[in-house]
Amino acid sequence: MSDWTERYRPTTLSEVRGNNKARDALEEWAKTWDEHGESAIIHGSPGVGKTSAAHALANDMGWPVLEMNASDARTKDEIERFAGRAAANSTIGGNRQLIILDEADNLHQHKDRGGAAAMTRLVKRASQPIVLIANEYYEMSSGLRSACREIEFRDISARSIVPVLRDICRQEGVEFDEAVLEKIAEANRGDLRGAIKDMQAHEQEGQIRAEG
Repeated sequence: MSDWTERYRPTTLSEVRGNNKARDALEEWAKTWDEHGESAIIHGSPGVGKTSAAHALANDMGWPVLEMNASDARTKDEIERFAGRAAANSTIGGNRQLIILDEADNLHQHKDRGGAAAMTRLVKRASQPIVLIANEYYEMSSGLRSACREIEFRDISARSIVPVLRDICRQEGVEFDEAVLEKIAEANRGDLRGAIKDMQAHEQEGQIRAEG
């Protein structure tokens, strides 16, 4: 059975649930990027849809994605090589692309390796839209934060999670007990991804159709 979190990942911003204000701010940032040229920091708790929203935005805008995880590239040289790839790609087709740096707050756990400073320089001179994704906004340097537009994704309420779970069950043809979905949503309050994973585990164990 495929992972439901991947199968039902949003493909357009209109499918992003529970963070309408942040979703709209992200869309406005992208549509006006030619005017302001800023990079953006999307931050919030794990499982609230930050990375999914960035990829959905790219789909909406027709922008190809160049992505790097800061856990894999933390040094000055690695960041600068990534910046070079981004610059080279931007000259090939002449079109916009979205550059995504996931787990960007991890850069600042390795200050001695120069990655954080290199990333700050990159966002300040970027010729393409850049989205940095972080769990802990204030783990990032003040210089990097001040160079980017802040977009906060808040924890998703249980009330907003339940309809997502219900929709997935219906698309999967799975019978469900509403009370079970509510219990899963409450147990994973704030974390939509965790709730979907939990629901799939319950379904595999035959525990989604009734209490017990």
